[in-house]
Amino acid sequence: QLHDLAESVQLPPTSDYALASLLYRQAIALEPLNAALRYNYGIVLKNLGDHRAAIESYTAALELDPTLRQAHFNLGRSLQMLSEGLSDYPSGAAREKDLERALAHLEASVTASEPGGLKNAEGVLYQLGRHEEAQSRYLQYVQLRPRGAAHGHAALRCEGSAEGSLRHYLSHVVTLSGGALQPLPEETVEALCSLSFL
Repeated sequence: QLHDLAESVQLPPTSDYALASLLYRQAIALEPLNAALRYNYGIVLKNLGDHRAAIESYTAALELDPTLRQAHFNLGRSLQMLSEGLSDYPSGAAREKDLERALAHLEASVTASEPGGLKNAEGVLYQLGRHEEAQSRYLQYVQLRPRGAAHGHAALRCEGSAEGSLRHYLSHVVTLSGGALQPLPEETVEALCSLSFL
């Protein structure tokens, strides 16, 4: 089957995405109503760096099967990544529209066991200038994935200074103490903010 062959050629160590792209196009021509093919083709296009085409493929997959959680997530991420290249947009309104669309798809991807869309939604909300909502999404993520949130949140959001960014980030980091979420003690935040790497 073309689908199986396309999947196999994109596996390491060869990862021949150009060949996989060709095979997926052929498979889609044979099975145009197969949502999984369109979703997987979107992944190949993303790996080839063609976010606009990936967005089209994920959108087509979701039109066929709106329950594909991972397609919602990847569509949201591709829209978010595209919006980071500001020169690609004819206007700020077009960028904002894509960010709103990214937000909707990232939030549609969230489940209790797979909350990663909340973490990405936080970044989109910051890009939109909606900081309080961003903070809320991050806190929701922390509640669902406390260890991942405390250790995996690498991006600092700039609010005027590096120290302000660090202080903002540290005020949302939590630790696990006896199985319960506890905010970092203020003295720890102060000590970390005073380090010379700022």
